[in-house]
Amino acid sequence: MAGRHHPLQILLLFLFLCPPLQAGFAAVPDDGTSADGWTAGWEERVTWQSDGGRLKVRFGGRLHVDANGLSADRTVRDAVNHGEALDNDVDFRRARLCLSGSYGRRLIFKADYEFVTIIEDFRNFRDLYLGLRDLPVVGTVFFGNVKEPLGLEQQASTNHIPFTERSLAFFLLPLRNRGVANQAGMLEGRMTWAAGFYRDVDGYNRGNGSGITGSGRLTALPWRPAGDRLLHLGLACSVRDLDELRLAAVPESNKTPVYLDTGTFDASGALSTNLESALLLGPLSLQGEYVRSSVRSSEAGDPVFHGGYVQVSWFITGGRRACSPALGKFVRPVLDGDVSRGGGPGAWELAARWSALDLDDGAMPEGRLTDVTLGVNWYLNRHCRLMLDGIRAHLSGIGDTLIATFRFQVDY
Repeated sequence: MAGRHHPLQILLLFLFLCPPLQAGFAAVPDDGTSADGWTAGWEERVTWQSDGGRLKVRFGGRLHVDANGLSADRTVRDAVNHGEALDNDVDFRRARLCLSGSYGRRLIFKADYEFVTIIEDFRNFRDLYLGLRDLPVVGTVFFGNVKEPLGLEQQASTNHIPFTERSLAFFLLPLRNRGVANQAGMLEGRMTWAAGFYRDVDGYNRGNGSGITGSGRLTALPWRPAGDRLLHLGLACSVRDLDELRLAAVPESNKTPVYLDTGTFDASGALSTNLESALLLGPLSLQGEYVRSSVRSSEAGDPVFHGGYVQVSWFITGGRRACSPALGKFVRPVLDGDVSRGGGPGAWELAARWSALDLDDGAMPEGRLTDVTLGVNWYLNRHCRLMLDGIRAHLSGIGDTLIATFRFQVDY
């Protein structure tokens, strides 16, 4: 849900999100090197490099501005919003600044600060870590607040997914926590593995635990005849120690009230497993995941919750989704067109997704939520796109909600 933000913060963000202004701040002469020996450049974001390249610092950010329209059946409004109509508005969904870089061959760092959405108990930082890369066997090791290695959709940046929001399966998996984790590749990029141990700070939805969490993920590319054609398969698992748990979910929109809510109940732990797959055939991609979360709770009768989605994406003009074999995730799409260069049409993408979340089990009859989403994306260039999603959210046994979200997105 959106948190409070000061207008001055957003104004400053607009200033920093303009790369031409940042280039002006660097006062770089024609040879690209400033008087103190630093070199400024562009490597997907504004980059400064010390003389000799030992220290490299990158500055980036993202801005997601949404316009939302919602219409719900009377039965839905009565059930989730005290009979009141759902709000239609224009607001900031995300507004972030990011400082990252490297020192020498192995040390890396990143600090990613969010100005809009507030994560309870950890202020506004997203990624905040130090790391060591290119280590034998374990690859890269991260220390700090990082994403847990769970799920194909979760690993991808919201800048690069085909929809304005992640699927309903998102609510059964944790996102970021504090701890130590690794990411490594093997078999010449055909497989990746990642593992981590964490103290739970994002609350596994809205849970509370005092122990250590362990998560791991394994991915493979059994078929990859070319870079734009591949089959991705993956398996992930997470074991969590809990004291209590509350699972709550909204449709694939940031502006609706909670639709499913188990309420808080005693729980000693949870085991979550995730199956993932994706098929990339040039401009066409298919993707799907299934999540199962088994909770140990004598109060709730050891409930088992389920979620999943299937989606298809098609670039109808000049482009395709891109998968990084070394990271086991989708990254920034590859585009053939660019509106800002030569006046071309950019790239257009059509997407469709079905997703579902089932919290109806045992002593927890909280119901089922199913979303069908149709989307169209216009990529003006690699760092700017316009998005339009239409969503039909069906709350089992109650009714439907229709949602339209338009987004202007800039990231670098």
